[in-house]
Order: sequence, then structure tokens, then C-alpha cells
Amino acid sequence: MRYLSISKWTLLIVLLIFGCSKKEKPLAPDTSPPFVQTVSSFDTTKVLVSFNEPVNPELALDTMNYVITSYETLDVYLVSIDPMKKHCILRTEPQESTFYEIDVRNIEDLSGNRLKDTTLIFLGIGVQIDSFPPTLTIIEPAEGDTLFGFEYVS
Repeated sequence: MRYLSISKWTLLIVLLIFGCSKKEKPLAPDTSPPFVQTVSSFDTTKVLVSFNEPVNPELALDTMNYVITSYETLDVYLVSIDPMKKHCILRTEPQESTFYEIDVRNIEDLSGNRLKDTTLIFLGIGVQIDSFPPTLTIIEPAEGDTLFGFEYVS
């Protein structure tokens, strides 16, 4: 039979005293439904929808759960979700610089709590409008200039 050294006995006693886990109360089940925290357009074809808690990816990735309207419906082609399952990026047809309403529905969190159908407003980022009027500059060659490929007629 081998004898344990004092340091090994001390380590064993410390582990027995402090290493034993206490029974903790189980966490209360999640009964609150998710909600949409923010909606924002960050590109002419992308809209970010952020939820307050992780959502079911199968439902969140369904394009039919998002309806974007203004004076006409903006089609959602693709939905991607981040690894934390809290942020969805919707790929849309090109947006205009106008206010859009987005209806988010049929989304559940990981515990199965269903989101109340939500309608939010966001500002679309359309193609930048050119605010400078067009200009035309005519450059006349000076007499005696060498023009390659052209003949100067006076």
C-alpha cells in the first residue's frame, strides 16, 4: 500500500470540500415570446431585423414570414441568420429612399413561444440621387496644336 504525501492529502481534502457541487434550483422555463428590437436598412438590397432573444432558425429563414410594403410590395428573396440566432439579414429587391412597413410574423423563440405579429417602419436606402446638373465642356484645340488621329481644319 502506498502512502500519499501531505500535499496530496491536502489537495484531496480541498477538492472534497470545495469541489462538491450544490444542487441549484432549475432555471424557470422561458414563457415570454420574442420581439423585434430593431429594423434597419443598411444597403440598397439588405434589411437587418434584430430580435431580443434567439429565434427558431427554421421559421426565421422563411421569406414568407416577412412582408415589406410601401406603395408596393418589396420582395424578400433570401434570409440569413447569425450564429447567435438573434439577427436576420433580409435580401430584397432594390429599395427606394422611402419609408417601408415590415410585417414580421410566425417567428418563435427556441422554447416555442410565438412572436406577436409585428409591424414596424424603417427608411429604405435607395440609389443615391445625383443632385448635380450635367455639364458639357467643349475643348477647342489651339491653332498649331498637334492632334493625333485628327486633322485640324480652320
